[in-house]
Amino acid sequence: MDNNCMSEMATYMPVSGGFVRMAGRWVGDEFGIMASRNFFSYKSLLIHFEITATNLALSFGEMISLLLPILNILAVRAYGEA
Repeated sequence: MDNNCMSEMATYMPVSGGFVRMAGRWVGDEFGIMASRNFFSYKSLLIHFEITATNLALSFGEMISLLLPILNILAVRAYGEA
């Protein structure tokens, strides 16, 4: 639903920029500033979650490297389900 709304707004009155510019144009400049700061906060916090997830995935690396060849030996159906 959100993508439909964004595409309708971009088709009706195009702006040079993304959703932050669109928020400033359609709602107000203050809302655009708030949206940009909110998006920056989200992206800056996401870095820490990505580092944690990568560390967790790498800690299971030995188990995965042993499990994948075993799964490859099995039939294609069992591998696809796994």
